This record gives sequence, structure tokens and C-alpha cells, in this order.
Amino acid sequence: MPRYLTEFVGTLFFVLTIGLVVISANPMAPLAIGAALMVVVYMGAPVSGAHVNPAVTLALFLRGKMPRADLLPYWGAQLLGGLSGAYLARMFTDQTFTIAPAATASPGVAVLVEALYTALLALVVLNTAASGLVAYDLPDTAGARVLWGTGRGDQHRDGLAP
Repeated sequence: MPRYLTEFVGTLFFVLTIGLVVISANPMAPLAIGAALMVVVYMGAPVSGAHVNPAVTLALFLRGKMPRADLLPYWGAQLLGGLSGAYLARMFTDQTFTIAPAATASPGVAVLVEALYTALLALVVLNTAASGLVAYDLPDTAGARVLWGTGRGDQHRDGLAP
């Protein structure tokens, strides 16, 4: 249950952030959305994997990184979290938001761009978070640590990389 709750909360805050910055028409919206995703992933990764996207959940399932029994509960938590985030954005601003392609984009181009970037996101997750981490504790710091995906399982080393 904590995994599903984490997916719900992470997706809620991610969609809430998207809604608030899209409504505000802030030119820094991509930065705010990226920062929100980063925070949500740091918060949720140790508990649920922080998929925060049904396409990522599907990719991890197809790769054999999550059991079939978790697929529908993850999707349900993400759907409810997304709807709740959108509702809160509406409640906070008394406006709705629409995420849509440029008026000049054809439906085919819009679908292609969405498919390409969704595939990119899924590939990044599969080849980093789902493939193992190396952690280097940085010397002479108060516990600063550098993490990155390796594809070779979890490892830990003290000191800087050779």
C-alpha cells in the first residue's frame, strides 16, 4: 500500500505543478515542471520507484521489473493522483488548463512527438533507475553522494571514481 500511495502523491504533485505553471503562462514552465519531477522522483524512488507515469509503469512491467499484480494498482494510483492534481490546480486558481500542441501542429505530428518523448522517458528510466546504481561518497563532505545508473546492479564505493 505505501507504494501505491507514493505513486498517488507523486503524480498529484507533478500534475498540480504542471497545471499551476501552464495556467500562469510562465515562460519558465519547463524548468518548474522538470524540477517538480526531480523532487517527486527523489521522494518516491526508494518506496515505489516513482514511475509517476502509466507509460513508465508499462515499460517496467514489460521489461520484467515489476509484477503483474502491481500493474493495475499503480495505474489506478497514477490516474487518481493526476485527477486530484488537476482538480487542486482548478481549485487554487479557479481556472482550468489544457495541455495541447501548437495550433499549427497536425494531429499526426502531435501523436508522433508524444510517442517519441514518452519512449525517451521510458528508456531513461529503464536504463538508469531500473538497472542499478553506483554510489560514490565524496571525500571531505558532509555525506555528499553521487549516484548514477550503470546497468550492472547496485554498488557502493568510497572516494572518487578512478
